[in-house]
Amino acid sequence: MRREMTKVVIPEPIPSLNKGEKAILEGIRVAISVFDDISVSLYSPWYEDDRKRYSSEVRLVEGTDFFNVLNMYSDSPKPFNKISYLKRWGKLVCFASIARISQTLANLLFKDELLCELSKADLILIGHDGNLCCELFWFVLAGNIMHVPVAIYGVGAEAGAKTCFTGWNRKILQYAFNHTILNVVRDSGTKQFLIDHGVCDDKLQLYPDTAVLMKSCSDQRAIEILKQEKVPLKKDLPIFGLIPVRGGVVFNKSFSNALDKKAKYQIRIDFWTELVNHLLDKTTAFFVFLPHCIGPVSHNDDRIIAREIMQRIDKNRDRILLIENEYGAQELKGVIKHCDFVLSERAHALIGAVSVATPCMALAVEEDHRMHNIIDKMFGRKVYDLNNPDMDDLKKVIVDEWNYREKIKPEMAVLARKVLNEANEAAQLLKQRFCAYGK
Repeated sequence: MRREMTKVVIPEPIPSLNKGEKAILEGIRVAISVFDDISVSLYSPWYEDDRKRYSSEVRLVEGTDFFNVLNMYSDSPKPFNKISYLKRWGKLVCFASIARISQTLANLLFKDELLCELSKADLILIGHDGNLCCELFWFVLAGNIMHVPVAIYGVGAEAGAKTCFTGWNRKILQYAFNHTILNVVRDSGTKQFLIDHGVCDDKLQLYPDTAVLMKSCSDQRAIEILKQEKVPLKKDLPIFGLIPVRGGVVFNKSFSNALDKKAKYQIRIDFWTELVNHLLDKTTAFFVFLPHCIGPVSHNDDRIIAREIMQRIDKNRDRILLIENEYGAQELKGVIKHCDFVLSERAHALIGAVSVATPCMALAVEEDHRMHNIIDKMFGRKVYDLNNPDMDDLKKVIVDEWNYREKIKPEMAVLARKVLNEANEAAQLLKQRFCAYGK
């Protein structure tokens, strides 16, 4: 007999300072609310930061850093070490094997909070965002050993995936997707990638990114934020949201001719400065930098690059500002809802915009599969690559998209309803598969 409360464990980190990641978690919580009564446990390597922001929404747990994220996010990450890797994941398999016989004994021997949560789970959810990686296999294997159902929910394949899944890795990829109760992928590119790598088509369900389900804050709260930030709320002064990134694939791969990191950073500052000055000239909008990620480390803080761009703006400074204060993912989505247009280098800011019917456009790079497969192919919004951009052409494209915004609003509203309905279908399917498990 199952317990009345369904215990869901997410063993992957979802950093609260990245508001796109937090939007995914909020979307997951909405999705699993179709269960009668749930509790959610989330692994956090940034416990103190996340504890302040997740409060009672989820139970945060510490324990083994299976994904080695603290090393990856450090200023000087250590190179891959096969022995360390096998020790981490071997620990999980050993724990699962003992827990299958006796949870009490396993927890007594390992004394690891995350492992303890996994042994008590009714459902393990993995694979959020672009987390299509070999490590999914180990959690699926551990779940199978302990007879705990595992779902891969909302996964996407990022740049470099093709080079990762060869040889043995291809085999474990197939095992992972063939031994779950449900595999939800968020874009057609990921689905085709998995099919090409030996995963059966009928094992894959294509649905929008889970973040679309996150509700925005109330209109009253969004207006309160805009007033607090001194954004003028006038009918004849439309709001244009700007989201340049610091860190991530767009930051790293844009302007590919610049090999030196410092030189590339300066080129990006110059590029955004010229672009914003042009938009200030060609539109009557009020521009707001909306940092969508401020951590978990400083080189992922969008406010830093926005400040440097702001310092370079040499005219019409009364029509532009930067929101420095931290707001929650739902609050930022509420602000985006009140924008007339959003230009973003962050995918989940655009996913949020689409789900509240705000006209938007992406600045991306060829390697950013999320932007092309989700924002362009699934949502039909314009994506412009910055690997080697033609500045004059880009300026024209953005101004044209801005001028066309009123005409596409009805289309955006229809799209928003469609993606929300489809994401809710995925949630219902998860419940069905979970309820059928073991029968």
